[in-house]
Amino acid sequence: MAGLAEQITMDTVYFNKAFVAHDKATVSIKDRGFLYSDSIYETLPIENARCLSLNDRLDRLNDNLKQLSIQPPHSHQEWHQILTELIEKNRAESGRYYIYVHITRGVSPIRQLHIPESIQPTVLAFMGKIPTTQTEVYQKGFKVITVEDNRRRDCFIKSTGLLPNIMAFDQAQQKSVDDIIYQHQGYVLESSSSNLFIVEKDRLITPPANYQIINGITRQTVIELAKLLEVDCEERLVSLDELRNADEIWLTASNKDIVPVIELNSQRIGNGKAGPMWHRFDQALTDYKLYSSILLTATDNGDQPMTDHHESSSPLEFPCEFFVKIIMKNSDDCEEKVTAIIQRHFDAFNADELSLRPSKNDNYLALTAKLQVPEKAPLDALYKDLSDEPEVLMAL
Repeated sequence: MAGLAEQITMDTVYFNKAFVAHDKATVSIKDRGFLYSDSIYETLPIENARCLSLNDRLDRLNDNLKQLSIQPPHSHQEWHQILTELIEKNRAESGRYYIYVHITRGVSPIRQLHIPESIQPTVLAFMGKIPTTQTEVYQKGFKVITVEDNRRRDCFIKSTGLLPNIMAFDQAQQKSVDDIIYQHQGYVLESSSSNLFIVEKDRLITPPANYQIINGITRQTVIELAKLLEVDCEERLVSLDELRNADEIWLTASNKDIVPVIELNSQRIGNGKAGPMWHRFDQALTDYKLYSSILLTATDNGDQPMTDHHESSSPLEFPCEFFVKIIMKNSDDCEEKVTAIIQRHFDAFNADELSLRPSKNDNYLALTAKLQVPEKAPLDALYKDLSDEPEVLMAL
């Protein structure tokens, strides 16, 4: 089995409205999260102080809290400030990390199933560093086995009650493989902590986002990338036979990105290496993360995170020719909208330099704009405006 590198926990944590040393964050023995797993969690991927799809993750955090009738303890803007300060206090402005958020219902006066009327949630957030060796392990590919799904029927909630996942993952370790894929009544669902995709005849297929799986943010991103890359993607039931006969199998998660599966139940998948479709989507996801993540660094006034204008943080060398790829809902005025947004920041841009390509069903339009970029600042501002446009689904 390819051993995973240890994730090192950073010293400072956020605990109930304060930043404290990790060994000072103590939980009451009467906390319902400790007694009943009456709690939810969220994992935020951080790379060079940027978090991909941060607001989507905070939306999911609040949705999960509402499923448990727990009042969200912080607004999105408050979370932005908390996460920014957590990164700064741990001196984690560069490198790859994760932030783990854990919210319990709180402390009850007595141990009982009944939920007290006045109870305040316990809120914890801490960071861990992801060594580069771990990414290398993921890119080499996983060996997996299938196991029967014995989890609860509300798997779409990110509850901390993960005992079935723990035991299934332990089963994988005992068989010297990297992970498991759950199966139920002849169909496959997801892994112990990742979503599942298969490649079949140049199309993607992924199990539907229902009560049996967590609708992962990376999963959603891959589906949107498929539109941009003009790859058909079906959300439907996937049989065990389809899994066995797939051209490629992927696992997707925030801390793993897209992991190729190279062996299933001791049988090699493809040639035993990451397939051509994986390479295509892995690169697309890397490009997407570069300009579609929220920067969490020091602020000008304590209210809003600053836009990153540091040239050293970009792999591009300026000035340069740059191609912006956009996917948006097809409408009569979409070309004019995109041209207007681009010309706010690049006034010399000519609409003739905008190429258009409709999707196969004509619902979406892929646009590519060739830009002459003098420096990073206008490019950052352009991507922000594109992300704020409701009809734009994705920009690379």
